[in-house]
Amino acid sequence: MKKSLSRVIIVLVSFLIPCLVNAESSCSYSEQAELNNIAGNIKASYTAEERDEYYEDAINTDIADDEDDHMLKEYYMNVNITNINDSIYLTVDNKVTGESKTYYSANANDGIISFEHSDVYKITEYEINVYSNNANCKGELIRKINLILPMINKYYFNSGCDDYQGYSLCQQYVTREFTDDEFVAGFEKYKSTHTEEEETEETKKENKIVKFYKDHALVINIIAGVIVVAGVTTAVILIKRKRSRVL
Repeated sequence: MKKSLSRVIIVLVSFLIPCLVNAESSCSYSEQAELNNIAGNIKASYTAEERDEYYEDAINTDIADDEDDHMLKEYYMNVNITNINDSIYLTVDNKVTGESKTYYSANANDGIISFEHSDVYKITEYEINVYSNNANCKGELIRKINLILPMINKYYFNSGCDDYQGYSLCQQYVTREFTDDEFVAGFEKYKSTHTEEEETEETKKENKIVKFYKDHALVINIIAGVIVVAGVTTAVILIKRKRSRVL
């Protein structure tokens, strides 16, 4: 990749709306309180991931023999819902596609339900509904959690973003859509005010060295001259002593 990607972990839990078991619940108040406490500890988060994916080039199989030429980057989100136990179960609804899945504690690994979200080219909202699994009030809604997943930014792969990674619309993932005109206008404005910020670390070091020399050129040249003269003088003395010994 033209950008170094460090697995940076992104956690977004938004619009956490607790929904108390209603007063007509068949569960006792103590059972309701326990269910609300369990539901309140449930957390939803995601991590942006990538992996190499091998593909077969059916048309140009003879062009590239190197396996690396048949590798593509696959981007996806790893969604985690934590603190799941037998007292509750979940439905996870994709608000974009309408797909809905139900998860029980049996589907969890150490209390964590995980699944991959592969459609990273659009912003997606998941609605997580937490229901009671208590026999006395089974199926009653306890809480809703809304999780917003960002989309991958097509401009992130633009060469212009290599030098201006601090620009908000150059980030790998974004949480809103924007037009080409909006990107260009913002990019030009950002570039005009962040020229020094976009120097590479190596360039910054080189510039610091050059600046230091310019600011102290006279002193540096004098010291260098003294060192050279001292070195030559020492060499001459040593040579003379060596010759006198020979004579």
